[in-house]
Order: sequence, then structure tokens, then C-alpha cells
Amino acid sequence: MDKQGNPIGSVERKPQPENFFEGKELERWQRYFCDMANVFICCLDSYGNPLTPLEGNGEEALKINKIIDGEQFQNMLLRVSKSTLEDQAIETTVYPNVRLAVISGKAAGKPVINWLVCGVLSDADDIEDYEKPPLEGITCLIGRKQFERAVDAIRGMTDMMIHDRRCALQAGEESERSRKKQQEAEKESRRTKVFIEMMQIPLNGHKGESAANKLLAFIGNFLDVSAAGLCRNRGKSGRVDIVSKWCDEKSCWDMDKEIGGREFTLFKRERAVVLSAGSMVNDREKEELAALGLKSVIVMPVVLRGRTSMRVFFGETQRERAWELDEIKFVNDSVKILQKILPL
Repeated sequence: MDKQGNPIGSVERKPQPENFFEGKELERWQRYFCDMANVFICCLDSYGNPLTPLEGNGEEALKINKIIDGEQFQNMLLRVSKSTLEDQAIETTVYPNVRLAVISGKAAGKPVINWLVCGVLSDADDIEDYEKPPLEGITCLIGRKQFERAVDAIRGMTDMMIHDRRCALQAGEESERSRKKQQEAEKESRRTKVFIEMMQIPLNGHKGESAANKLLAFIGNFLDVSAAGLCRNRGKSGRVDIVSKWCDEKSCWDMDKEIGGREFTLFKRERAVVLSAGSMVNDREKEELAALGLKSVIVMPVVLRGRTSMRVFFGETQRERAWELDEIKFVNDSVKILQKILPL
């Protein structure tokens, strides 16, 4: 027995990686097995940790719990759970009328749940061959052959339980994959429509700043960001002027006040800058994000006539955001459209 009085100290004390069954479901099956076969039984996970207490005929289960040899049980469990040839084992005990069985329910060759089954025999063997006299005071009895058949039946039903649960889990996984594919398809369709609308901006008579305003609105709404802007550096000074801007309806970010005429290294770099929640941000970048009133930002260079003339940015003022790779790619593709539109 372990320190809590259970006969089932763990074979390897680890958390179970996958729960095939809920505790109440296991308890229902356990009660069914007890009633069906007049045995005492408890369930353990794939590492030997108890999932249910030993159950049987009322207070008699407490008495059985005390007489089970924990070391014998652990050795049986280890042997059966590791074996590729056997899924169950039955052994005698120090009592001539007590049998101990271990059943290991496996999925893909790995143990998922285990049953400890104890039976008190009505037709005990010769008591002279055992260390102790027959266990008395137990009314929940079973014949030796009946006990063997009961163990076989519990193993068979356990195999069916695991098979049914695996099928249900696989069906759920298929449904989840299908749902994700549907979401991805819808997102891709929406992305394509946005690109088509952006390409039509100059065809609808918009040019220069007007075209940039329209494009920033398309991108900002698609990404669901707080603000977007197109800015130009003043020569070598590093100070920034706002060329075009957009904010969502919920934001009250004063872009001209926060950015206009000030110097930011974020808007001087030749490569894209992506500052996300949880990303590595240096002290200068933290200071500039705070000065801008932004939580997260993407800044992309805009190349016109072979040189970086402006930068476009998309930022969050309300929440920290971890930019997804698809979002960064979308911004990069959108900048290519912007570079074609601006010279018109």
C-alpha cells in the first residue's frame, strides 16, 4: 500500500499525456464490472496512477484494499503494460481464496487504462500451500473459473471502450480539421477580394494621397488594426512627416501629434520592422513604442524609383498583438500594390 492506504503506488509517477475517458465514465464502467462479476476493482492510468478508488461490496472494499500487496500489483502492472504478448495476468496471493488480476487496455500498443481486479473465491485451493489462512468476513464471492471468465470479459469490454473512444476522437479531429480548412478558405477568399479591390483603386479615379488613403483603409480593416499610416522622412534629419493616415472607428489616436515632425529610428530602417507581443524588443524600440502610444507595429519600406522614399506602418494602440506570418506576408504584398499606385 502507498502512504494514502492505497495498494497501488504508481509504477512511474508522471502525468498522463492523454485522457481517453472522463472520471465519471470510468466510475460507471467500474460499478458495472463490480455488479456483473462480484469482484473488487479500480482503474489506473497508463502510468499506474489511480483514477478511481477500489470499489466493490460496500465496506468490504476497504478490507480488500488493505490486504492487497502493492509490490505484487506493481510488478504485475509493469509486466503486463510493457508486454506485447499479454494484456492481462492473474496471480495467487498469500491468501488461498484471494486472486489478483491486472488488465491493461492499450491503444496502438501503448497502455491507456489499467484495471486492478481482486476476487475472493468461493472454492479456495488447499490452504496448506499458502502463507495465510483464507480471508474471512467477505460475502462478495466468486468461483475460480468464474473469476477467470470475468477478467476475460472486462478485458474484452475495455478493448471495445478504447476502440469506440479512439473512433470518436478521430471523428472530432477530422471535424476540427475540416472547420479549420473552411476558416482558411474563407480567409483566403476575403484576402483575394481585398487585393482585387486594392488593384481597382486607380481605376476608380483615385491617385496619390487619395489612393493611399483608400489602400490603408482596406489593409487596416482586413488586419483589424487600430491605425495605419504612410510617412516620409525629412532628408537626413530623421524627422517624420505624415503623408496619409487611417484609424479605425474605436481609436482616438492623434497620429500627427504622436509622429509628425519627430524622429523615430523605426521609420528610418531599410528593412521591415515587426514588433509583436512576446517578441525580442530592445530598449530603444520600447521607448519609441511608448512614445508613439503603440503596443505592436509593422513598418515596411516603400521603394519608389529604386530608392526607399517612404514607410508604411500598421499599429495597435489598444492591445499587444502577436503578428501572424500570413498577416506579415499580406502587408508585404499590399506594399507592392502601393508602390505601383503611388507614382500614378
